[in-house]
Amino acid sequence: MKFFSPAHQALLLFLVSVLPIHGLILYSGDNAANTSDPGDGTPWEQVGNISNGNPQSNSSGSVVHLRGKYILTADHVEVKSRVTFDGVTFYDVDPHFDKIQIGAVDMVILKLRQDPGLDDIVLNTSTSEVPFGIGPFRTEHPTVMVGYGRGRSSSQEDAGDPVVWTWGGNATVAKRWGTNEITSAIDFTDGESHAYDGLRIRANSGEGNSEAALAYFDSGSALFQEIDGQWVLSGMATLVQTAGSSTFSNSGDYNYYVRISSYADDILAALPNLSTYAGWVTDNSLQAYGDDPSGDPDHDGMSNFLEYAYGTNPLVADAHLGLRVTCDESDIILSWQQSTTAAGLSFFVQRSDDQLATPFEGVAFSASQTGTGEGITTWEVAAPISGPASMLRLEVVSSE
Repeated sequence: MKFFSPAHQALLLFLVSVLPIHGLILYSGDNAANTSDPGDGTPWEQVGNISNGNPQSNSSGSVVHLRGKYILTADHVEVKSRVTFDGVTFYDVDPHFDKIQIGAVDMVILKLRQDPGLDDIVLNTSTSEVPFGIGPFRTEHPTVMVGYGRGRSSSQEDAGDPVVWTWGGNATVAKRWGTNEITSAIDFTDGESHAYDGLRIRANSGEGNSEAALAYFDSGSALFQEIDGQWVLSGMATLVQTAGSSTFSNSGDYNYYVRISSYADDILAALPNLSTYAGWVTDNSLQAYGDDPSGDPDHDGMSNFLEYAYGTNPLVADAHLGLRVTCDESDIILSWQQSTTAAGLSFFVQRSDDQLATPFEGVAFSASQTGTGEGITTWEVAAPISGPASMLRLEVVSSE
């Protein structure tokens, strides 16, 4: 592609009582506990809630931020219009993006219209997430659940042993964290066309106040582990054993997660390659407008391809961020920005002293980098004015 910018612009486990889950219950029973970052490195900020703009009244589940505009959730979670990670700032779910399901797994990738500016999540690729050995020889990793759902009812009194928390009707929907331990890895089917490698945890009353189980609105939430000094996403919540309550005891209820280590490569492969034009089209929601490189859906005079090259938004009239031309007493000054993500692009300054009589040809001036920003670098070329009809233009060539 070439464009010019003119100077003027396995074994299946069947569980009859397993149901979709929706939230986080702490053994302590305190509905207000553990609602801020645990401060131990857990990627707390990466877990959000999906709703129609009010998690308290119309939440459908939790999400985990993957990379850029892309989020992960359970396939059975209803796709609603907005996502928040902090309860204050909301991001629109892209209605033009067809969710990507990973095989037959109860797990899908959704896309936001805006990049929330969070770090890329690290997916677990190690099968060491399941503890092994016994006694002093037991090997396990710190494990933290983070969900954005409803706690237990604030009116429920502490119970005896076993502790049974009823999923709360008047509890707040909030992001909470809790601890647990993976008990086993399983091959799983839920009887609803989903079959996948899973992880299982148990609500154990002997593991302290922060021991947690899943409840309302936490489908799609995260199970993080610290492995070899790095916090990784090891599981994504899908199911609970008992509807309507969580039982903490030595033989407490089981909760189930997708085993991320089995699907990390598939998840990453499903994300668009943003260094290519095709990946950029997906990332900028151009499917509904067509992916023609010469198209101009925002009608700002700059083609889709040049928007890709300059790192501008093809759906916002922002041509002023592309090529700019100024003059001083002796020089024509050409300045522009370049995307640092787009790959395989070359930028050439061309000159004509009389556009009608003299073809544009390459100029032997080196572009100077004048700055850098988020996802862009800025450049400038100054060329001496050699006549009243002197003109410069910028040629952008792709190797795709």
